[in-house]
Amino acid sequence: MSDLEARGSSSTKHESPSSRPQIAGGDPLADLFRALADPALLRLLEFVLDQDRSVAECSAHLGVSFGCVARHLDYLADCGCVEGRVVAGKRSYGVPNTQVIELLNLARSMAFDRRRVLAECIRVNEEPSARQPV
Repeated sequence: MSDLEARGSSSTKHESPSSRPQIAGGDPLADLFRALADPALLRLLEFVLDQDRSVAECSAHLGVSFGCVARHLDYLADCGCVEGRVVAGKRSYGVPNTQVIELLNLARSMAFDRRRVLAECIRVNEEPSARQPV
Protein backbone atom coordinates (compact mmCIF):
# COMPACT_ATOMS: atom_id res chain seq x y z
CA MET A 1 0.00 0.00 0.00
CA SER A 2 1.38 3.41 -0.93
CA ASP A 3 1.78 6.20 1.60
CA LEU A 4 -1.03 8.08 -0.15
CA GLU A 5 -3.41 5.18 0.39
CA ALA A 6 -2.19 4.58 3.93
CA ARG A 7 -3.93 7.84 4.86
CA GLY A 8 -7.27 6.28 4.02
CA SER A 9 -8.53 4.24 1.12
CA SER A 10 -12.25 4.96 1.13
CA SER A 11 -13.29 5.91 -2.36
CA THR A 12 -16.92 6.71 -1.67
CA LYS A 13 -18.23 10.05 -2.80
CA HIS A 14 -19.89 10.80 0.56
CA GLU A 15 -17.18 10.07 3.10
CA SER A 16 -17.14 11.23 6.66
CA PRO A 17 -15.20 14.45 7.32
CA SER A 18 -12.82 12.53 9.60
CA SER A 19 -11.63 10.30 6.73
CA ARG A 20 -10.42 13.29 4.74
CA PRO A 21 -7.04 14.86 5.58
CA GLN A 22 -7.75 17.75 7.88
CA ILE A 23 -6.41 21.28 7.69
CA ALA A 24 -5.59 22.59 11.15
CA GLY A 25 -7.44 25.77 10.30
CA GLY A 26 -5.70 28.12 12.68
CA ASP A 27 -2.55 29.01 10.82
CA PRO A 28 -2.52 29.11 7.00
CA LEU A 29 1.29 29.16 6.87
CA ALA A 30 1.57 26.09 9.10
CA ASP A 31 -1.11 24.33 7.03
CA LEU A 32 0.84 25.07 3.83
CA PHE A 33 4.08 23.71 5.24
CA ARG A 34 2.32 20.61 6.62
CA ALA A 35 1.11 19.87 3.10
CA LEU A 36 4.57 20.43 1.60
CA ALA A 37 6.20 18.30 4.31
CA ASP A 38 4.20 15.22 3.35
CA PRO A 39 6.14 13.19 0.72
CA ALA A 40 2.95 11.78 -0.82
CA LEU A 41 1.30 15.18 -1.16
CA LEU A 42 4.52 16.64 -2.51
CA ARG A 43 4.68 13.97 -5.25
CA LEU A 44 1.09 14.74 -6.15
CA LEU A 45 1.77 18.48 -6.24
CA GLU A 46 4.82 18.00 -8.44
CA PHE A 47 2.75 15.92 -10.87
CA VAL A 48 0.28 18.77 -11.44
CA LEU A 49 2.94 21.51 -11.63
CA ASP A 50 3.51 21.37 -15.39
CA GLN A 51 -0.08 21.06 -16.54
CA ASP A 52 -3.59 20.56 -15.26
CA ARG A 53 -4.36 16.91 -14.52
CA SER A 54 -7.57 15.05 -13.78
CA VAL A 55 -8.00 12.96 -10.67
CA ALA A 56 -7.94 9.86 -12.88
CA GLU A 57 -4.59 10.90 -14.41
CA CYS A 58 -3.14 11.52 -10.95
CA SER A 59 -4.48 8.21 -9.70
CA ALA A 60 -2.98 6.30 -12.63
CA HIS A 61 0.37 8.09 -12.37
CA LEU A 62 0.73 7.53 -8.62
CA GLY A 63 -0.86 4.08 -8.57
CA VAL A 64 -3.39 4.85 -5.84
CA SER A 65 -7.16 4.91 -5.66
CA PHE A 66 -9.24 7.65 -7.25
CA GLY A 67 -10.89 8.52 -3.92
CA CYS A 68 -7.58 8.82 -2.12
CA VAL A 69 -6.15 11.14 -4.77
CA ALA A 70 -9.34 13.23 -4.78
CA ARG A 71 -9.09 13.75 -1.01
CA HIS A 72 -5.45 14.75 -1.23
CA LEU A 73 -6.10 17.17 -4.09
CA ASP A 74 -8.85 18.74 -1.97
CA TYR A 75 -6.35 19.07 0.89
CA LEU A 76 -3.81 20.74 -1.40
CA ALA A 77 -6.56 23.03 -2.73
CA ASP A 78 -7.53 24.00 0.84
CA CYS A 79 -3.88 25.02 1.39
CA GLY A 80 -3.82 27.09 -1.81
CA CYS A 81 -1.30 24.82 -3.55
CA VAL A 82 -3.63 23.65 -6.33
CA GLU A 83 -6.85 24.85 -7.86
CA GLY A 84 -9.63 22.76 -9.36
CA ARG A 85 -11.09 23.80 -12.69
CA VAL A 86 -13.89 22.39 -14.84
CA VAL A 87 -13.26 22.46 -18.57
CA ALA A 88 -15.68 20.78 -20.98
CA GLY A 89 -17.33 19.01 -18.06
CA LYS A 90 -14.05 17.52 -16.84
CA ARG A 91 -12.55 18.57 -13.49
CA SER A 92 -8.80 19.00 -13.40
CA TYR A 93 -6.26 20.39 -10.95
CA GLY A 94 -3.29 22.63 -11.52
CA VAL A 95 -1.07 25.13 -9.78
CA PRO A 96 -2.95 28.44 -9.50
CA ASN A 97 0.04 30.78 -9.46
CA THR A 98 3.79 31.02 -9.79
CA GLN A 99 4.33 31.49 -6.04
CA VAL A 100 3.88 27.75 -5.45
CA ILE A 101 6.43 26.97 -8.17
CA GLU A 102 8.86 29.54 -6.76
CA LEU A 103 8.45 28.11 -3.25
CA LEU A 104 9.14 24.56 -4.45
CA ASN A 105 12.19 25.69 -6.43
CA LEU A 106 13.57 27.52 -3.40
CA ALA A 107 12.94 24.49 -1.17
CA ARG A 108 14.70 22.19 -3.68
CA SER A 109 17.68 24.54 -3.78
CA MET A 110 17.86 24.70 0.01
CA ALA A 111 17.61 20.91 0.33
CA PHE A 112 20.33 20.38 -2.29
CA ASP A 113 22.65 22.90 -0.60
CA ARG A 114 22.05 21.28 2.79
CA ARG A 115 22.77 17.80 1.43
CA ARG A 116 26.01 19.05 -0.11
CA VAL A 117 27.12 20.70 3.15
CA LEU A 118 26.37 17.54 5.13
CA ALA A 119 28.29 15.41 2.63
CA GLU A 120 31.34 17.66 3.03
CA CYS A 121 31.35 17.43 6.83
CA ILE A 122 34.25 15.55 8.41
CA ARG A 123 33.08 12.82 10.72
CA VAL A 124 34.59 12.59 14.18
CA ASN A 125 37.52 10.15 14.32
CA GLU A 126 37.57 9.73 10.56
CA GLU A 127 40.88 9.86 8.77
CA PRO A 128 40.91 12.52 6.00
CA SER A 129 42.02 9.88 3.47
CA ALA A 130 38.92 7.78 4.28
CA ARG A 131 36.49 10.50 3.14
CA GLN A 132 34.72 10.02 -0.12
CA PRO A 133 35.07 12.86 -2.65
CA VAL A 134 31.88 14.80 -3.27
